[in-house]
Amino acid sequence: MKRRLAFIIVVLLAFSLSASAVNAQIDITNELVENNIEDQGYVKYQITVTNRQDFSDTIKVRAIDIQYGQLIFPQGNGMTLSARESITIPATFIPPSDIKIGSYALEVMALSKKDPSIRESTYLRFDILSELPQLKVTIESSEASAPGEYEVNLILENEGSIGQNNISGVIKTLNQEASFSLDKIEAKATKLVSTEIFSIPSNAIGDHHVTVELYQNGKFFSEDTKPLSILPQTNLDILSDDIEKLLSFSSTVTITNIGNVPIEDRFSTSIDNFDTHFLSTTPIPLLRDAGGQTDLIWTFSLNPGESIILAYKVSYLPLALLIVLIIAGGFTYTKYFVNPYLVTKDVTKDPHGENALKINLHVKNNTRTDAEHARLMDVVPTPLKLIEDFGTIEPDVVKRKSGGANMLWELGSLASKEERVISYKVKSSMSVFGRLTIPSAKLKIKPSKGKSKLYRSNKVFLKGRVDIKEEE
Repeated sequence: MKRRLAFIIVVLLAFSLSASAVNAQIDITNELVENNIEDQGYVKYQITVTNRQDFSDTIKVRAIDIQYGQLIFPQGNGMTLSARESITIPATFIPPSDIKIGSYALEVMALSKKDPSIRESTYLRFDILSELPQLKVTIESSEASAPGEYEVNLILENEGSIGQNNISGVIKTLNQEASFSLDKIEAKATKLVSTEIFSIPSNAIGDHHVTVELYQNGKFFSEDTKPLSILPQTNLDILSDDIEKLLSFSSTVTITNIGNVPIEDRFSTSIDNFDTHFLSTTPIPLLRDAGGQTDLIWTFSLNPGESIILAYKVSYLPLALLIVLIIAGGFTYTKYFVNPYLVTKDVTKDPHGENALKINLHVKNNTRTDAEHARLMDVVPTPLKLIEDFGTIEPDVVKRKSGGANMLWELGSLASKEERVISYKVKSSMSVFGRLTIPSAKLKIKPSKGKSKLYRSNKVFLKGRVDIKEEE
């Protein structure tokens, strides 16, 4: 029973094949004649078309649903065949550069022009044994503002069926470029290959691109591009440097246009109205009264990357100098022109190391005439004690009382512009803390006519600790 069933199946299959061959009105076959896919990227075939009809027909050969590569017919793909005639035409197939490893079959069909339902197919078969890198490029980037920095992260995904080695590339944007390299990436793997920081100049406004070029073993094989748009941006950087001193205050403001478009703006600050009399500025601002204060207003225009320095200073130094000059002038006038006779007193440590104070009295006749009767009087206060050690002129009278002493010098005549120096020394039997006042000396002048006049010297103040004990 099984043998009979098998025989029937074989007979039916043979009958079916015989019927198909008999009913085919067009026949198409192919023969591989040259395979240079690995070396030169193409494969050549001979395609033979046979018209099995009893009449002539025009037959066209074309690929069916070709999704990759190119099928080229150097002599054309249309032909007119007589009844039972066969024609062989050459065909070249060029696969795409990104084709992957595998076995492929491209369906090629012959169609009748008279009756398009009359058709027959053949398959051009070929094998791909190697492939170019199938790397998908992903460019992740930060927001772009100018001027500033633009960060680019490059991610490669190997979509191929094999791992790839010795990959290198270049990232290009804004007239800058950065190189990267990748030793190996496995099939179906994804890697962050490079993170690069690019500088965005202030004038980079508009549409740009980020381009990635890929190489293997130094040979270019792929390029990808991402658009980059940089919009206009206004931005100012303001740096202030204030310096305050005893008699002055100054401020320097540096303004820089760090945006990417020209800017027109203004900067203002306020000072007291009184300070405007002592004000100097660079450049000159507009001054506007603000009720008790004065506003300083500068207007400026800056191109991208440009800076301007605004400075002003309030200095009371001229006023202080004027006051000092007035005081000095008054003192000089008083000294040389108001007092006809000048008496001054000063105190110094004894230069001979005797642990004593030396008191100097200066007497000067500032007039243009001689003085006939001049008398100088001075007092040594307690707790100071007079030492019998006088300078060039000894006193005519020394009267001691309660530890102190009164002294009198009969100077006689003083010539015009004559100056005399009288000195004496004092000691103390105790330490004095705080402030000790040595009273004024007195100069009495009796002119030839008129009443006597008394002139006083300055007082001398000793501050701190006065420790000049008398030797035992």
